[in-house]
Amino acid sequence: MSNLYITELDGVAFAPLPHGAAANAVAPVANILKKPVAEQKLTISGTTARSAAFNAKTQFIKVHCDGITSITFGDGTVVATTGSQRLLVGIDYYFDVNPGDYLAGITNT
Repeated sequence: MSNLYITELDGVAFAPLPHGAAANAVAPVANILKKPVAEQKLTISGTTARSAAFNAKTQFIKVHCDGITSITFGDGTVVATTGSQRLLVGIDYYFDVNPGDYLAGITNT
């Protein structure tokens, strides 16, 4: 078993890219200066698990897993498989999402 940590955010900030990047280029970064809209911890195993619905204010999520996990997004019937998008351990991943959607995850080693 492993855990999937979901931080729900209501927006992102934009930071300038380093010298040498295209003129006026910016990169989105999570708005970590504000309190998260919601936080969830999902226990993942060899059977698909589904998060709670994302908050009405949630526009982006940060996902962090402590075991290799495959995830997918959708409505309240969403199911993850080992063929779904695979996340590596110890990396923060950012996704734009729809309020009311769910994340489903499954262990994928």
